[in-house]
Amino acid sequence: MSTRGPVGCVWIVVTVVVILAALVCNLIAISTNFWLKSSTSSKSDFLNVGLWVACFHDYVHTHETPSRTYNGCHAINSDYFKDLQHWLLPPWLVVCQFMALIGLILLIIGSIFALFLLAWILCKCICGQETSNECCQRCLVYTTPIIMFVASLFMVMAATAFADNAFKLQCKDYWLGGDPNNNRLSYSWGFEIASIILTIISGGLLTYIGVKTAHNYKPYTLTNS
Repeated sequence: MSTRGPVGCVWIVVTVVVILAALVCNLIAISTNFWLKSSTSSKSDFLNVGLWVACFHDYVHTHETPSRTYNGCHAINSDYFKDLQHWLLPPWLVVCQFMALIGLILLIIGSIFALFLLAWILCKCICGQETSNECCQRCLVYTTPIIMFVASLFMVMAATAFADNAFKLQCKDYWLGGDPNNNRLSYSWGFEIASIILTIISGGLLTYIGVKTAHNYKPYTLTNS
């Protein structure tokens, strides 16, 4: 099946939709603060937390002297939580933030590369014209799927590290405290998982399109001009 035919164009459109969906899901996951939330009304001091923001209601940290009541949603590294920085921002959460940001940056770069590549192939699909210089397209064909797969790897590490450590450290009454059974992973974390799945799918689709496109390459010589 050639990428120049109608079926090839359909694959390109599907790939664009999957890439954009992965990017949207990742942006929602990064920008919202519902990675972990309380699932019971009996524990009303902790509300929810994301990678960057924590929300509390009449929360008092048992080891803070003098004690202070925390309310509302505030950035974890803000002055509002300055007395709790060592407790509210453990090293593993910093690692999660770093990996999530790297994953987002790679996903954005991969999406830009992919859109350029797919627009190029789609133009050839519609117009049926060969270009004399295929070097840039060849580079995009080979590098774009790799970028998408590496982006998904960083996102997987961020999501799994958060899920594992959030509950494990709660059991030690270290992070957020209380019974971990009262808290659950929420929709922001779910969007991260959805973004991972869509990113892997988009990488597979790009690999498929790249392989099919590679079969259509012809060595460029002076006789082709």
